[in-house]
Amino acid sequence: MKKVIVLIVILITVIGTSNAQEKEPTKTFDVGFLLLPMASSVNGSTFSINTALATTAGFSFQKSYHSVFYSWEANSLSMINGWKFAKNQDCYVIFGKSLSANGGYCSIGWEYCIVNGGFVSLPFVELGTDWSSFSSSIVSVGVLIPITKSVWKK
Repeated sequence: MKKVIVLIVILITVIGTSNAQEKEPTKTFDVGFLLLPMASSVNGSTFSINTALATTAGFSFQKSYHSVFYSWEANSLSMINGWKFAKNQDCYVIFGKSLSANGGYCSIGWEYCIVNGGFVSLPFVELGTDWSSFSSSIVSVGVLIPITKSVWKK
């Protein structure tokens, strides 16, 4: 169950997409919160539905983003690196570390950015494992809802 919680936290970071406008700045530094309702399956046998909240900060560029975030539910710190490869689509790699237990998490994922007025949501699909023993496979689907603010733009 702890690994599923860590997975939830890891999935909630996409910085810069909350600034999705017709004219995007080339560089931004964003801070804020991430809300993530999602469903996960561990080793194909355990299924859970959760919602997580995290605090985040990170840089976004025209073709990539790099950020860290802290999950309140899982007490974990994670880093995400993402690359935009098509209009409103990106892929990412996440590395997370639990601050209260041994072990961590790594994953790869894909997401699609939907902008409706000022509201941004990002449906995603992700595959991950625990990096301490690689003993579990976790598949997740959900929606990332960033509540972030650009504090620096260039």
